[in-house]
Order: sequence, then C-alpha cells, then structure tokens
Amino acid sequence: MILLMVQGLLQRHGLEVAAFRDPRDALAAVKERPDRFDVVVTDHDMPGMSGLDIAREIKRIRADLPILLSSGFISEELRLDAQAAGVLEVFCKEDSYRDLGETVLGLLAAAETGRVPAAR
Repeated sequence: MILLMVQGLLQRHGLEVAAFRDPRDALAAVKERPDRFDVVVTDHDMPGMSGLDIAREIKRIRADLPILLSSGFISEELRLDAQAAGVLEVFCKEDSYRDLGETVLGLLAAAETGRVPAAR
C-alpha cells in the first residue's frame, strides 16, 4: 500500500516511476539498465535486504546515482551508516508524503546543473 502511495505521489510531480516490491528486483533493474534511473528512493526496513544494503549495491553498479532513504525511526547511527553507504538524504516516512516529491525534484535539478548536494 505504501509503495503505491509513494509511486502516485511522485507521478503527480510529473516523474516517471519504476516501483518494486522486492528489493532484489529493484537491484536487477538497476544492474540491467543503470542509465535508466536518475534517483533511487528506498525504505530502510524491507524483507531480505535493508535500504542500506540496497544503497551499497547500487553504488557498486553506478556510483553517481543519488539515493534517498526513508525510515520510520531516524537515529544518528542510521544517518552515519547511510552517509557511509552513499545515501544523499535520510527522511522520516511521515514526512515523505509532504516533502518527498520536492526533495526528488530538487535532487534532479541539482544533478542537471552538476551540483548534487552533499549527504545530510
């Protein structure tokens, strides 16, 4: 249900969205066509792999791909681990419905100008 809501939210911002229920399917899609993706939004808690696992694998495939991580609970440890994994933004799930679209659009605009923001 959350996946469909996030997909719809991003589509309402005019973005083309590839949504995956299984993190392994998402990784396979990025491996198959790494140039197809401009940004990755992942949840921290998923069955089989964490969002940090996804981030590390994606960075091995395409180091310049911006990654955003969503979590219901954000600790300083998670922020540090996310930054080490190459995540640009960690945001609270509750805020995602309000801010996610604007955050993704901001990252895409920054990438177009060649100035991807530092991790937060």
